[in-house]
Amino acid sequence: MRTTRLMILSLLGVLFVAYFALVGAAISGVAILQSLADTNHRVTAKVTVQTFNGTIEGIDPAGLRIIIQTEMGMQSLPVANQEVIHGVAQGDHVTVKLDEQGYVLAIVKNNFAPKPAPEPRS
Repeated sequence: MRTTRLMILSLLGVLFVAYFALVGAAISGVAILQSLADTNHRVTAKVTVQTFNGTIEGIDPAGLRIIIQTEMGMQSLPVANQEVIHGVAQGDHVTVKLDEQGYVLAIVKNNFAPKPAPEPRS
């Protein structure tokens, strides 16, 4: 009877250790998959999710931000990198392309001025 109890306790101990080993492996596997997914996400190209027109009102190259007047009002937007704001200046009429996180990916100068606001009717 004593031998049977020892065998049962030993078996339970082995099962207990095996259970935690499997749980640990599963958690490690999830962490590895998550890190791979994050790496793949960083490698893929950013997708443009919004494009709009406006006038550059200010540029902050050190803070990587632009201030742009749009139909939606004045907006301060983060810029993906220094190259995006290269060649644009205050007063330029532009088309801005944003990624899914709201960063400016591209600024394209427009050769046309925005339509002036209609004059109020008397």
